[in-house]
Amino acid sequence: GGAGGVAGGAGGDDADDVLHVGGAVAAHARDRSLIDQDLLRKYIVYAKRKCRPKLGHIDVDKIAALYGELRAASMVAGGVPMGVRYLESIVRMAEAHARMHLRDHVRTEDTDMAIKVMLSSFINAQKFSVARQMQRHFKRYMAFKTDNNQLLLYLLQSMLRDQAQYLNARHGAIPARVQIDVDEFEVRAKEMDIYDLQPFWHSPLFVEQGFRYEHDASRGLYVITKQWAAVP
Repeated sequence: GGAGGVAGGAGGDDADDVLHVGGAVAAHARDRSLIDQDLLRKYIVYAKRKCRPKLGHIDVDKIAALYGELRAASMVAGGVPMGVRYLESIVRMAEAHARMHLRDHVRTEDTDMAIKVMLSSFINAQKFSVARQMQRHFKRYMAFKTDNNQLLLYLLQSMLRDQAQYLNARHGAIPARVQIDVDEFEVRAKEMDIYDLQPFWHSPLFVEQGFRYEHDASRGLYVITKQWAAVP
């Protein structure tokens, strides 16, 4: 396919540049600028050559439970049957998602994304009446990013309240805008096993609550700021 052609066409210059491509793409993700085609090509080369994520952390019980539920639901509703190949596709997609993020191990979010993609494909292959029924039944498997966004919103609000209380105790007043460091927020998110924050930055929850993702030039850091009225 296209990725194989990219890898096969990589020259000596790509081999030299590929060692730095992970950091370069991370920098683009931070300031949310577009990645040019040359850098994207090098990123694909790097992922294919260097990244071999291990399956040690994959949630086998969750996949097995989903498989059993899907088989039962498709048999009762008379829809397209669930085959073993769907299980194999979840594992392959989880590995691919982890490789795309240059991970050493497959994480829960990789498995969840693979389940969401597989479920969407399987449900869309059903008859309309069966598909609607399955969408309701398997809704919890389809909404994991939304759940993460709710958790991240709660964490962010808590951190901003703590920061406001600290500033008030130290200076006797709360500034018009309160901010926290993105690096600190990412550390706290990882403690909840949430590693990919991009969906949250772009979510309606983040935007509509008045949060801003900004670069603090004076400190050389990315920060999250909010006009202080009192964080809910």
